[in-house]
Amino acid sequence: MKYNNLLESNNFAFTIFFMLSILCLWSLFQHINSNNLNNPSVNEVDWDLNFLNYGVARQTILKNKQMPIWNPYSCGGNILITNIQSNILYLTFPFIMFFGEVVGMKISIFFHLFIGMIGMFLLSKHYKMSPLAAYFPPIIFSLSGAVLLHLKYGMMVIAPYFLLPYIFLFFLKSIKEKKFLIFTATVLCLTFLGGGIYAFVYITMFLSGYAILNYLFNRNSSYIKNIFIVIIIMILIGAIKFLPAIDFYKGNPRIIKTTHYSSIPILISNLIQHNYKDQTQVKLLFKDNKQELFSETHKILPSYEYAMYIGILPLLILLFGLMTTFKEQKNIIILCIIFVFIYLGEFAPINLWNFMKQLPLFSSLQVPPRSKVMIIFLISIIIGNTVSKFEKKSFKNKMSFLEKKNKKKILISLLLIVISISLLVPYSQAFKNLFLQKTNINMLQSEFVQTTQEFPYQNSYQTFLSNSGSVNCYEPIPVAKKNTTKLYLNFGFATPISSKNYRGEVYLLKNTGTAKYIYWSPNKLIVEINTQQADTLIINQNYHEPWKSYSNKQKIPVKNTNDLISVEIKPENKKITLYYLPTSFIIGSIITITTITGIIIWTRKKKKFI
Repeated sequence: MKYNNLLESNNFAFTIFFMLSILCLWSLFQHINSNNLNNPSVNEVDWDLNFLNYGVARQTILKNKQMPIWNPYSCGGNILITNIQSNILYLTFPFIMFFGEVVGMKISIFFHLFIGMIGMFLLSKHYKMSPLAAYFPPIIFSLSGAVLLHLKYGMMVIAPYFLLPYIFLFFLKSIKEKKFLIFTATVLCLTFLGGGIYAFVYITMFLSGYAILNYLFNRNSSYIKNIFIVIIIMILIGAIKFLPAIDFYKGNPRIIKTTHYSSIPILISNLIQHNYKDQTQVKLLFKDNKQELFSETHKILPSYEYAMYIGILPLLILLFGLMTTFKEQKNIIILCIIFVFIYLGEFAPINLWNFMKQLPLFSSLQVPPRSKVMIIFLISIIIGNTVSKFEKKSFKNKMSFLEKKNKKKILISLLLIVISISLLVPYSQAFKNLFLQKTNINMLQSEFVQTTQEFPYQNSYQTFLSNSGSVNCYEPIPVAKKNTTKLYLNFGFATPISSKNYRGEVYLLKNTGTAKYIYWSPNKLIVEINTQQADTLIINQNYHEPWKSYSNKQKIPVKNTNDLISVEIKPENKKITLYYLPTSFIIGSIITITTITGIIIWTRKKKKFI
């Protein structure tokens, strides 16, 4: 009895999960201050991209006392906080602010792994799983490669998947207590604010599918009503990012047309082999001119896109559960099959992926295998419920020996330990020697300049540290780009200092006088002009509509000249101020603040009546 009480204790469970998270990510913290990747390759680009965006955001807030809305260091100028993949408004950004972008990002990875386990444990207890069985879902879900291998490559946009257990738990509880509708909407909104577009889309699909299946099987429409309420509250809370994102993507649609090969054998292989990579089958081909990912030599989809290792033992438990618990878990099992179809993409019996790609927002998704996290999540629940049923069942006749001297509990405990080790060992090794001990630090130059990089997939952060922007860059969501045949390698329209056409970071188009910065920051520029004739002021950054300007207390339209920011000036315009502030961001901020304030007031009033 004491043993069961210990297992059911949240404090005991959280301690176990904390230790497992430390063991799994220990290698990541060996050189915690280093930003210097060991043997960097194209697969590490997301570390560099996130270090850059975090660094610019942190500097803009601390040094310039501004909201990090515009990033002049990327692609000749790009959106930042309103970028759909930005996570500056996310719950882990305080780690970046307090510890810095390098240390903060590594702590964020640990934080996600830890809370993922806790959330899955709480969800298991909600399902009333037996004390031992409740540990299977958090370990299988969090320590599988479905999310962890993405995080090895710095892909923080995948990290919000670890919020999935909380979202589902709150959604289930919302049937009895309406306050959980707010909790569900808030955490679901966090997946979007955290740049987790895949998590946001697939989790919303999952909740909707669960609500529909619950109605079909149980004639209970409560979940369907609740999902509509959740979506409305979520949009209101996240309006600060939803509105600018919608505003941006209306004129800059992100449509990716890809195909890949997949099959049930590949799926099974990735479930039982942690290093599976099929060189001949796993290819990413582009329908337009068959352009290849990153370079002509990089022809296969990276292995982390398919990774979802859980091992043979959990797979056997899963198969047993499918045969013995289908009736009790039919909603979860059917949804798991649906996400398997999405994973298979064009090679599924029913091509759900092709249908999804025709819809708004879904067209921006890159590859179907990222639905694998949903598969692992659902598999974890099925396994947990199966083990729980086995633990609670009383055996007679041939299996009666399991009831003697706690043999059943010992068997399940050993099974849990073996599974934990089999997951922990390979993925703790994945982070080994990821960073060199030496930290790269560039000398900071006094004035900002636009440059180009020889290796834009690796050096954007180092370029930023030298107070230089990069016209060519790795950026999935660019404001402006010239034609390129390589995925996410973009060229802005700003002129780099190495070009013979470079005329400075600010200049007059007709060269009728002089122009120089007297104040420079990412979102705000003040230019001093000396000319006796009308001319066009050019800012050597990509043009984007939200840029505004004024001089002598009068607004002056900001125009597009050769895709650069420009302002028509007259001799009396001796000083011009330009600033970047999207109207949609202002409106969204007002809606978000009003909604959160309303929720707080409503919650306090409700407490008074209780």
